Amino acid sequence: DALERKGYISRTNTPRSIKVVHPQYQQSNKVVMLPLVGSIAAGTPIEAQENVEDLIPVPAEMVRNIERAFLLRVRGDSMTGEGIMPRDLVVVKPQMTANHGDLVAVLLGDDATVKRINYDKTGTKLMPSNPAYEPIAVDREDARVIGKIVGLIRDYEGMAF
Repeated sequence: DALERKGYISRTNTPRSIKVVHPQYQQSNKVVMLPLVGSIAAGTPIEAQENVEDLIPVPAEMVRNIERAFLLRVRGDSMTGEGIMPRDLVVVKPQMTANHGDLVAVLLGDDATVKRINYDKTGTKLMPSNPAYEPIAVDREDARVIGKIVGLIRDYEGMAF
C-alpha cells in the first residue's frame, strides 16, 4: 500500500496485477536487445551459421529504428585497418544490396565474411583492410549481401594485446 501511495507501483483487482510505474525503475527506451546470430569471418570466409546465441543490449541510437538488426561476432583479422578486431560484435542492418564502398556482411555460397565491397570495370571485389590479405573477386551470382555493417561493439576484457 505504501509503495502504491508513493507512486512506485499500481494495482488492479486482478491476480498478479502489480505494475512498476515509477520512472526511475522503467526499462530504458535508450537500449534495444539485438540477437547475436553467430560469427562472421574477417579473413578467410567461414561457414555461415544463423542461430540466436544471445540477446545483447545495444544503444538504440546505434540502430536508428532499423528493423530486424542483428549482431555477428568477428573472427579473423582482415579488417583491422577499419578498426574491426577479432571478437568484436558488428551491428548488421539487413539488406540485399550494397553501394560501392559499403562495409558489408556477405555470403559466399555457405560461407560468410565481412569486407568493404568494391564495384569496378573488372567486376565485384570484397576488399580487406589488412595488407596481409588479398581482395576476393566474386561473381554476383556467387555472392549475396546479407547486410550493411552500421555499428561495432568491442569487449576490451576479451582482447589479447
